[in-house]
Amino acid sequence: MRFKAQVLGVHPRNIVLAVEQRRIMDQGGEFLWRFSLRKKRSDLLSSFVKVVIISWWVLETKISPNRKEVT
Repeated sequence: MRFKAQVLGVHPRNIVLAVEQRRIMDQGGEFLWRFSLRKKRSDLLSSFVKVVIISWWVLETKISPNRKEVT
């Protein structure tokens, strides 16, 4: 823990206490997973709308004649 503390610039005691606190919070095995799930947006676009937008963009976008070749 000492090396990790030196890299982070904190006292080793703080890392030990943080790990212990996290272990105590997750004793049931479910607490930490609650923070890993994202709530979906209410204004999410459907896949059909995305396809329509992408196809329109492809049709309406013109490539510049001065475009450099990618090698």
